[in-house]
Amino acid sequence: MTRADITPAATRDNSSAETAGEIGRQRVHYDAGLLLYFGLKPPVGIVRVEQYVAEHLARDPALAVDFVVFDQEMRAYRPLWRKEQALLERILFRRYDATPDEPEEDEPPPPPAPPPPTLKQIVLRKLATAARLGDAEFDALLPDKLGRRLPTPPGQSPLLRFPTRVARRLLLILLRLLHRGLRAWGPREWVNAPPPPAPPVDPAERPVPFAPGDSLISIANTWDYMDYAYLARIVRQDGVRFISVIYDVIAMEMPYVTPGAVHVYHRHWVELGHLADRLIAISRHSRDMYRRFIAAPNDIDPPIACAYLPNFLFDRQSEIGEEAVPRLQGRRFVVFCSTIETRKNHPLLVHLWDRLRQEIPPETLPVLVFVGGWGWGIEYTRLLTERNWRLREHLMVLNHISDAELIWLYRNARFTVFPAFAEGFGLAAAESLSFGTPVVVSSCPALNEATEGLMPRLDPLDFPGWLAEMRRLILDDAYLASLREAARGHVGAGYDDFAHAIRAAILPDGGAEQQEATACRNTFS
Repeated sequence: MTRADITPAATRDNSSAETAGEIGRQRVHYDAGLLLYFGLKPPVGIVRVEQYVAEHLARDPALAVDFVVFDQEMRAYRPLWRKEQALLERILFRRYDATPDEPEEDEPPPPPAPPPPTLKQIVLRKLATAARLGDAEFDALLPDKLGRRLPTPPGQSPLLRFPTRVARRLLLILLRLLHRGLRAWGPREWVNAPPPPAPPVDPAERPVPFAPGDSLISIANTWDYMDYAYLARIVRQDGVRFISVIYDVIAMEMPYVTPGAVHVYHRHWVELGHLADRLIAISRHSRDMYRRFIAAPNDIDPPIACAYLPNFLFDRQSEIGEEAVPRLQGRRFVVFCSTIETRKNHPLLVHLWDRLRQEIPPETLPVLVFVGGWGWGIEYTRLLTERNWRLREHLMVLNHISDAELIWLYRNARFTVFPAFAEGFGLAAAESLSFGTPVVVSSCPALNEATEGLMPRLDPLDFPGWLAEMRRLILDDAYLASLREAARGHVGAGYDDFAHAIRAAILPDGGAEQQEATACRNTFS
């Protein structure tokens, strides 16, 4: 694909809602925070998906896309600064160009921040705001806010859910009585006074002015920074259609594999269910797990479409190119491409190779190659990889591989592996098959979807089973050839399917296209 002759969406004026309407295009705001955070570094899976969707939407003539970021100090979305616009344009349209970086422009210094309000000021402001609300308006806000403040944890029996629902009812009654009392006996200046005027804001730092019917796309995991009260306000009051992606809800199944506390992720997924106009799941397994662990226990039923992630590297290989990894040229090797973290089960492979080195001659044993950055919960894996000097010639960790080098690794690996305990899809497994290289995966249902049931599947805790499979693939060329033949049957997702699923959620008339594009195809038994 060559770069289209278009004006990048990041350079358009975010402040005019009429511009998109005049030319008949749907106005879309795209959260580019993760894209800008990673910049031009080799992207991990979720960042690659972000780049792919952002580029597709920016090129779409039916959409007027403005890229925005969530500002932590403002607690709101704002337009991009000039430096951010230039970087995003490079990321989306020129990330594979061999051109020198443009000189960076200095941004004007931000205005001094006002002192934070005291607790007393915050309480008085909230009371004054509540007093100005009419009874009907106040009653309309309460159920939604209480549903989000008192979520029901997954797995809770109907009997235990009853006290939560009773507590919600009692709080509704109590808060209504307090509101009536505040309006009847509170200070008259609170009840009758108009809302206080907003303080003057520098135009360069003004929050995005959302308009009814606008769409907000956020396909990153925003639990690290999102202000859900603000998000609820722009959805409920401004009429913004919020669209997000469900990658997985693994934290609910395996709370020990996430870097943060489980309640942070749980609240994020519950908020999505309350606020999203549509959710897009990256596999049937992720969709079903969201319904089981989040939607059903919290009595929410958000519309959830489903679309598989594209094999970006395969479809863009002519543009990306291919570059050999010098340290592996002329050697046999096996690849595991993934962020190195607890959930991915890297220690299993290290222990396997430590056993195999005792059985297989050094010239026959392939190099085990971990491709990916260090994540979280990695202390044990670091010890295994850095202190086992016996594996020094047969274990390699590559943390900074380009897309062109990754394509070479996929093409030249003897086979690849993916023994993760849980996944939302397993993009690297699908990428491996798209290049005709067999992959052995764990018995996780999402990995079975990604590989279309074509490849060997083993329990991630079955050490003897994995040992036998690795030994056979290393020593038995005929068996490996049969798996290569099976890999040719891999269909894979259409390159445009996932972006079309997002587009169909944006456009009011996207239903017919959505039915075709967002169905996770059942290509395996």
